[in-house]
Amino acid sequence: MKLQSKILLTVICLLVLLTGALSLVYYFLVGTKAETEFYKRGEAAALSLATTGRFGVLMHDSTQLAQGMDAALGDVEVLHVSYFDATGNQIAQRGNSIQKSELTLAGVKTKTHATAVLSDDRTVEEFVQPVFMKKDDANAIGVVRVGVSLESLQASRRSMIWWSFGLCIVFSLTGIGAVRLIMRLLQPLIRGVQLVSTGDLSIKLDQSGRDEVGQLIKGLDDFIGGLRQSIHDVKEEAGSVTVHTEEILRDTQSIAKNAEDETRRVSEVAAAVQEMSATIAENSRNATTTSETATRSKVAAEQGGKVVEDTVASMRDIAEVVRTFAKKVQELGQSSEQIGEIISVID
Repeated sequence: MKLQSKILLTVICLLVLLTGALSLVYYFLVGTKAETEFYKRGEAAALSLATTGRFGVLMHDSTQLAQGMDAALGDVEVLHVSYFDATGNQIAQRGNSIQKSELTLAGVKTKTHATAVLSDDRTVEEFVQPVFMKKDDANAIGVVRVGVSLESLQASRRSMIWWSFGLCIVFSLTGIGAVRLIMRLLQPLIRGVQLVSTGDLSIKLDQSGRDEVGQLIKGLDDFIGGLRQSIHDVKEEAGSVTVHTEEILRDTQSIAKNAEDETRRVSEVAAAVQEMSATIAENSRNATTTSETATRSKVAAEQGGKVVEDTVASMRDIAEVVRTFAKKVQELGQSSEQIGEIISVID
């Protein structure tokens, strides 16, 4: 259910309740007053006829009573007038006769009234008034019965109903107009919220109003503008972060490439060190073999006695060669230690 329908339904319900309350007030104030005046008029008419007709009732003279009855029938609301004696026998009558009545006329001592039906099926309120010869008499000499039409009272009741119905319509139309006016004022606000919910922040709301609704629309427009600026700032910051990220990626790739180059150089150095170690091992084996040969030659010389001088000279030359070679081996050993230190540094 839309907001407009909810507001309309609420307003109509409130107006119906208000109309009902006003109708009750109108009924109790105006309706009760109309009923009171109606009954007062009927009782006054019956009392007036009882006062003016007491001699006619006493004498059972219908001719004497006729003048007062004709005068009473001059009132359009009075439809029936009749006199009865104390035993309930009719003395005189004017107007339509009463066909159905709830009252007993014999022995009536106080005024009373009730609803009755005339011979033409019209409904009247019959007012019965005792007729006393003197004001202070205890026993009545007769009664007068006056039938007053209920049309005026019913018209007043119908008028109250129509007034209530008319007020309900007027209030409902007023409420509907007020709700439509409010919704028209709120329409820019509703439209702005709907567009913002779809992600459209390019709208510009009308801020021409100077009332509370206009202030609300201005607040929403300021909120949309601030949100739009915030999103713009976030986009700029996101672009800057993207640029920095690309630079970091390039630096990372460069570092990775340098690391690969260093790894390759280390591999080359390791291969060279291994080759050098193999060469040193081979030279060591050669030096061992030469030393063993010299030892065997010396043993042969000692076993064969003193070898001729040229053999001795040759041996000396051989010993010199051996010393020179051993020196070279020692230098190679020092080079091997330096290479070991380089490898430890690399590791």
